[in-house]
Amino acid sequence: MIDQLSIRARFVVGVLTFARYCDLHHLHDLELDAFIEHGFALATATDIPAWERHEPALVLVGLGYDYPDEFVPQDEDQRVILTSWLQQVTEIAYADLYGATTQASKQHLLAALAIAEEHGVQPPDLTAFLDSRWDQAGGWGEPVSPQVVTQWRALRFRTPPPPHRG
Repeated sequence: MIDQLSIRARFVVGVLTFARYCDLHHLHDLELDAFIEHGFALATATDIPAWERHEPALVLVGLGYDYPDEFVPQDEDQRVILTSWLQQVTEIAYADLYGATTQASKQHLLAALAIAEEHGVQPPDLTAFLDSRWDQAGGWGEPVSPQVVTQWRALRFRTPPPPHRG
């Protein structure tokens, strides 16, 4: 299913899964919110360079820079985990931003989903993201409507029930 998703959709899946991790661990901060909103903004962006110019500070952390002074996780273990999340999720969109479209977005999404699994975070159902497909716009997918983004946003709080064991 991941192969069918555009880079835009993959980025939103990564951002949503990261948001679920933050919710699960009661991590709330304006910088985290800005990072999450940046993911949703890509979904509707018609001008990718303009979208990039509005990147929040935590995108830079995802690209290997230091945390901004206004957001430095005090707990070292949490800092390591957040850095891993930010790096993998950021690279879903940024790895191919100005080059050839490769499978890098898929690899980074798979790495983010592995972090999620390690920390007990359920990713959203991928079928919800088929509105933005890999076979559109050279892998980036066409921008989706605000209504689709509203549906995607709602998935942050909607998790499937655990599998029945019996």
